[in-house]
Amino acid sequence: MKLLQKYKLLAGVFPLAGFFCLSNAVAQEEDEVFELSPFSVEASDSTGYQATSTLAGTRIKTNLKDLGASISVVTEQFMEDVAATDGQTLLSYVANVEVGGEQGNFTGATDQGFGRYYQTEERTNPQNNQRVRGLLQADLTRGYYLTDTPFDSYNTERVTVSRGPNSILFGIGSPGGVINNGLKQAVHNADFGEFGIRVDNYGSLRATVDYNKSLVEDRLALRIAILEEKRESKQQQAFEDQTRFFADLNGLLFEGNGSRTTFRANWEDGSQNGSPGEVIPVTVSYDNWFNPWPASNSQYTGLDAFARNVSPSEGGTWEFQDIEDTRFHERSGNRANVNTAARALHFRHVGVFFSERGQGPSVGGGTGLGGYNGLIPWKSSADTYQSAGLVGTPVAEGIDPATPINQYRDIRTVSPAGESFGLGFAANTLQNRDVFDFYNNVYSNGHDTVSRDFDDINLALEQTFLEGDLGFEIAYDSQSYTTFQDFPFSGSRGTNLAGPYEVGVHLNKYISSGELNPNLGRAMTWVRQPRQFLDTTDRETFRATAFYEFDLTENDGWLKHLGRHSVTGLYNDYTKDTFGSETSDMTESSEFNIDSAQQHTLGVGRRAVNLIAYTSDDLRGVSSVDDVRLHPLDFIRPRDGDTFPFAWVDTTPAGSLNNGVAGDRAVHVNNVTVKNVQTNGGISQTNIEAQAVTWQSYFLDDHIVALYGRRQDNTSNFGRNAASEASESQYFPDRVYNPAFSKLSATPTLEEKGTTQSWSVVARMPEKWMGDLPFNLQAHWATAQNFNPIGLRSNALGATIGQPTGSTEEYGFTISTDDNRYSIKFNWYETELGNINAGVGTNLANYAFGRINRHRDAELMEIPIQDQLDLIPGGGGGHPIQSYDAYYNAMLNAIPSELLSVVNPTQVDVSGDGVWDEYQIDSIPNLQATRSQLAKGFELEFVANVTSGWRILANLSQQETSFSNTAPLMGKIITNFVAASQAARLDELQDDPTFQADEEFHSEGLELLPLPIIVAQALDGTVSNEQREWRFTGVSTYDFQEGALKGFGVGGAVRWEDEAATGYLQIVDPEIGVIPDVNNPYFDDGVLSGDAWISYGRSIMDEKVDWNIRLNVRNLVGESGNIPVKTNPDGQVAVVRIPNPRTIYLSNTFRF
Repeated sequence: MKLLQKYKLLAGVFPLAGFFCLSNAVAQEEDEVFELSPFSVEASDSTGYQATSTLAGTRIKTNLKDLGASISVVTEQFMEDVAATDGQTLLSYVANVEVGGEQGNFTGATDQGFGRYYQTEERTNPQNNQRVRGLLQADLTRGYYLTDTPFDSYNTERVTVSRGPNSILFGIGSPGGVINNGLKQAVHNADFGEFGIRVDNYGSLRATVDYNKSLVEDRLALRIAILEEKRESKQQQAFEDQTRFFADLNGLLFEGNGSRTTFRANWEDGSQNGSPGEVIPVTVSYDNWFNPWPASNSQYTGLDAFARNVSPSEGGTWEFQDIEDTRFHERSGNRANVNTAARALHFRHVGVFFSERGQGPSVGGGTGLGGYNGLIPWKSSADTYQSAGLVGTPVAEGIDPATPINQYRDIRTVSPAGESFGLGFAANTLQNRDVFDFYNNVYSNGHDTVSRDFDDINLALEQTFLEGDLGFEIAYDSQSYTTFQDFPFSGSRGTNLAGPYEVGVHLNKYISSGELNPNLGRAMTWVRQPRQFLDTTDRETFRATAFYEFDLTENDGWLKHLGRHSVTGLYNDYTKDTFGSETSDMTESSEFNIDSAQQHTLGVGRRAVNLIAYTSDDLRGVSSVDDVRLHPLDFIRPRDGDTFPFAWVDTTPAGSLNNGVAGDRAVHVNNVTVKNVQTNGGISQTNIEAQAVTWQSYFLDDHIVALYGRRQDNTSNFGRNAASEASESQYFPDRVYNPAFSKLSATPTLEEKGTTQSWSVVARMPEKWMGDLPFNLQAHWATAQNFNPIGLRSNALGATIGQPTGSTEEYGFTISTDDNRYSIKFNWYETELGNINAGVGTNLANYAFGRINRHRDAELMEIPIQDQLDLIPGGGGGHPIQSYDAYYNAMLNAIPSELLSVVNPTQVDVSGDGVWDEYQIDSIPNLQATRSQLAKGFELEFVANVTSGWRILANLSQQETSFSNTAPLMGKIITNFVAASQAARLDELQDDPTFQADEEFHSEGLELLPLPIIVAQALDGTVSNEQREWRFTGVSTYDFQEGALKGFGVGGAVRWEDEAATGYLQIVDPEIGVIPDVNNPYFDDGVLSGDAWISYGRSIMDEKVDWNIRLNVRNLVGESGNIPVKTNPDGQVAVVRIPNPRTIYLSNTFRF
């Protein structure tokens, strides 16, 4: 539902509810006791840290002790005591839950490819960066409706964590479980309010308002909550501002003769804007410039490094701080001629260089730092200085005019960990704070921005009969959540061999003009085609829930032995719509024919703006990586309409593109203008229709409680229409994306039906068997299933992948006192997951047809294929590919025929000149590989209200989670493609025959194509990343209620985490290949954190206001050094995260 429609609906709902309540108020007796709803839980259901009831068992209010599932409830009192306001500050206290963020207990980061660990999605939607039992993230819900909206304590009464699959709640939920936000509710017959203000030692300011008003006694109540927060961070450039408004209305419409009609509504509108922090420091890509790659590392990978990466003492040619002179030498081999790990910076794009901190870019301008400063496609087989018109320019000065020139390449260092011989090694992140203080600064320097907007409404009509034994609820829920992400140096959310914010060193001695490079030896960060992402998710749910409770024990005869029962039925109709758009900064010009300098279509990558920013002085002569000094990125973001000078050389041969007149080979300078255009778009829809029933039975005077649930979900998924069924072209003629193409396909991409079941049994020891023991004993057992229709997923051949499935079994026992002041629960579990995402999705079709289209570009540019063959020793006369058609055929033959039939390649005339320009293919929606996962563990939870002022919570949890069966099909398909390509000798040809990239097919493509899959498969048999087997949390608060200290309160918490296996020794099996030695993991030292707080409260203003002031110190005791995330096979820590910062909160609360 659109936002305006929601406002109109609310505008009608609130007055209408008030009218009905007022008109029936006279029928309400003054002394009537208000009956609580069976479809909700109240704040009164909790005492201290102890909650007694939940909706998580049967979807109606049920005692927690009657359920066998693993459910933890965090009360409002607990959140107040530990100063937790959201998932990042709360969930690390919950048993077997991990959460990311600066106050979290893990990063959630995994290898994103080529040994790079970075966080893009985790920083964009941090509420999803959590994990339960080492498995997967749990589904987030508000009122048990699926949500994207992050929860906050300002409108939260409780947070319920249901661990593991639960088909009663969601047959279609995440196998990780459910984290539910229990919203505050309007309270009848009470007027109260609260104003709170909180500051911290980093300059944050948080203000909250919570006000409840009984509008009509016993009939109508309204509650409003407001949040305004400016959150600062220890990392100075990181911040988040948020504004949220929440309202809840509760009205009793009719009552009489044992029946009640109740209406409830709540609405929230909010926004968050900021620049997220960086838990993982920036990646270092210059270490090989200072130190050679150890030749001994081949024992872990089975592959020898290139000679240029290995020191002469070990048989290599590596040189300390070698640089590159690209002007005159002929191209040889498939790398730059520097003796280190190096690659070309970028393609034939406009380069925007930021050389000085905080100043505008150094671009263009005569023959200085200019436009290309990367790749000018001069080819030694065709051009000479004599014919180029460059005599007298710096690039030709002092050179024989007949000297053939080389293709210019702009070279920077890269980490050897991304090369094939570095299999299993991760690129190092910064670990020395003297190089860059990443505890107190973010390398992105506040340039990364994220905004979130959300709007949620829920309406419910409740009817009960028979004094509350029979009832139903009809509810409607609508939510809209939008994010805008602009991380300038992240490219397409991470780039090949250059993750976001990777730091290399510029190695070119000369720039493209032939002048000395003023930035030689400086640290730099770069990105190809920075992009922005706008994503919207709309969710709409219609739900009907009905229950009937009957008690047979009240009968005479044998029926009384059949117990009492509660039957619940559910119908749920859910629709999720997603919309996405991707925009990029491209270039255009009215001053010259940009076709001759770049490419004739605006929307392709060669027209992109590329950003390069320098973050150090010249590092030549610096003796070691630890002596490097970096500063944050400091640049002015190019915006739409900005104009830059652009230096270019027209090397186009005579042909159809220029009316038979060859390019003059002279340097020109003209202006180009930045134009932000849409380059891609997406749309999808998921529909789930569900029916469920639960039957809970109480036997033998409630000593046996049995529960059975069965749920059936019918799902259908629709993706973006394929080109073959669309009425609109996907792209305009200039290759800018056509938004009108983003329409849903009329044909569902996936239709699936799933039936899941849950069982649980609770058995209580009869009191007479316990004798005089002062406690109760009960045992529990539960099992549950679910499947997770996360939407359409496709395998490497384009076929549909079945949905993820999960099953769990739990058992244990609970000891509690009669008054429930003390309770301790022991629980053991085992969960199996199948068909979950493996985190890799190598798109072979995109890869292969991307290379075909590059060759077609070259053919249309009339670049002879002989230019490539000339680079092969002997001139390529015996090579099987002697024409472009032969190349196309060889590539098509290497692609599996099943894949070709799915992507439907079609030759398309984009320019309208009657000649095909490129192959267009149908996209493979959500390409994924899958794996399986197994989790086993234990959970102990202890809660006590020792006295009315002393409350305790403690939990001890264990988790052991391992992977198996990773990407078998994708691995096979990619391996076969590589073999077929090599057999056809495609690996000897250029990756880009227009000579706009210094790459070869084999070195940049085939050799690296299977690496992400191989790395993922190597994790089979290992535990989840960052998993700590054991964790303990203890929290206690004591409020003095008499004596000299009356009004004071003190408390503390301790969080201990076991050592984590951050990596494994690798062994080379002659038959299997590289595998981790699971018997030889590398461990860190574990983590210990401690918090403390003190409070004071008293009545003020003639006892009309209760004032409380509280000082919390989070991480008073804690880690002060780097925490390992990934250890390489040689035992060296590669990736680290920052420790939790010590944060001091001062809160003042006024309750009235």
